[in-house]
Amino acid sequence: MNKDISSTVPNILVKFASFMGTELEGRKLVIPDNFGHGYCSGFVFDGNIRMLISNYELNEELKIRM
Repeated sequence: MNKDISSTVPNILVKFASFMGTELEGRKLVIPDNFGHGYCSGFVFDGNIRMLISNYELNEELKIRM
């Protein structure tokens, strides 16, 4: 991931990508075909304001622990 934006990407997207064995493309996670389809994107504006944009469907339910 580009170090310039790493502090503005929500940690959950980084963990989600790692779990799926893929990398973020900028701020966007494209869901690999073997897990489903779609994408997630996110922004951290400051310590209190975060935004996730999601449009995906998974083949199975996933749980990620932070």
